[in-house]
Amino acid sequence: MKFYRKHKKTSIFLLVILLLFVALLISSRSLEGDAYFSPVDEQSDLTYLADKELLTEEDYQLIFRQTGLGKPAVEKIFAESAEPVVQLITYQNDFYRQPIIKCKGLNVDMQASYWVTGEEHLYNEKGEVISGFKIADLQDGDILLTKSTHTLFWRHGHGGLITDSKNGFVMEAPMIGYSAALYRVRHWQTYPTFIQLRLNNADAEQRSEIAAWAKDYLMGLIWQPYAGFPDKYNEKNLSSTQCSLFIWQAFYHFGYDCDIGGWLVAPQDIANSPLFEVVQIFGVNPADIWSGFNLGGL
Repeated sequence: MKFYRKHKKTSIFLLVILLLFVALLISSRSLEGDAYFSPVDEQSDLTYLADKELLTEEDYQLIFRQTGLGKPAVEKIFAESAEPVVQLITYQNDFYRQPIIKCKGLNVDMQASYWVTGEEHLYNEKGEVISGFKIADLQDGDILLTKSTHTLFWRHGHGGLITDSKNGFVMEAPMIGYSAALYRVRHWQTYPTFIQLRLNNADAEQRSEIAAWAKDYLMGLIWQPYAGFPDKYNEKNLSSTQCSLFIWQAFYHFGYDCDIGGWLVAPQDIANSPLFEVVQIFGVNPADIWSGFNLGGL
């Protein structure tokens, strides 16, 4: 007891260090576990779908588990393709292909690279970044999320909002100090994890209106760590944002609160919001698209 009292501050300091080490160890294991999901089911024969006039909910669930395509994407493929099952099998093969994944420091414009923040991409055997899948159905107002961005041991992910699907542009706030701007959608196809969401019970016109408002009023806002404090949405003072906060701000302006709670809006919050349906996933568990540690939910 006397020893403890004499060395109380040192003991507390060592205890804090030990707890941080354990937390980082647990987080690092979670970090690696979410880098990419390999399907656990064997590839099913989907050719039987060609003989069906109408797909059942069981069919849609099977297709989702085998290809990562949600009901909206499947419906579009069957409505527009002359050989929809052939297309489904192409998505299935991409979904089951074992990728080469490498992590590097986040780099937006080949000028700045953050060693503390990294992101994974898909590579071929020559060491070149490649596109690992096709996006089946892209519409204005769709949300794109990835788990492939992490800072230290928190896999916080990244988000974007489709503002010009016709020309393939997504609005993003890429990292600290950078403005929310438009980027090509194609770079999202190089991530080993991909989630595409669409607002439930809203027509294309309403979703396009949300995207247009974001482009008009949130474009150019600087990514700042203090953005959203103490008020996540102050229409009279929209001066800064973050990668998922601006998505929340855009939908909140139209009466949709897609934050499931906590002190900040994280991509994981948006992924788990009941406001959205899944259009497509890649490298993500169809049964649980995003769980685990979430700093934004604290």
